[in-house]
Amino acid sequence: MKAQRATDSHVRKYLAGMHTRPEHHKKRFALAVSGSATLLIFTLWTLARFGAGGTPDTVAQTPVSDTSSSALSPVASLKASAVDAWSTITGQIDKAKQGLQSVDLQNSYTEVRNDALNNQQNSTTYGQ
Repeated sequence: MKAQRATDSHVRKYLAGMHTRPEHHKKRFALAVSGSATLLIFTLWTLARFGAGGTPDTVAQTPVSDTSSSALSPVASLKASAVDAWSTITGQIDKAKQGLQSVDLQNSYTEVRNDALNNQQNSTTYGQ
């Protein structure tokens, strides 16, 4: 309890002296606070959106189980939601990688480059 009071006192002194700090320090502090808040909101949104074990389409089709037969503690439920969200996100990333591998980027690049070079040569020919 004593350590908590010391921490609270330190935080209060730090925040009370913020107006005397240089501008770059204030901006860095504001960035850290807003980044932390954004990360917290994103995490909660991800858990709420993907936490039931799939994409939003499969969440709507998931049958509701009987809550009396399998009661999870809040921590176990949060952990299960985080694991499900992580597996869903990594699954989506893997699908995106597979989609990118199916695209022939080298031939597309060569075609665009040749078209650009041909257009450049044609424009210089007409400009003379």
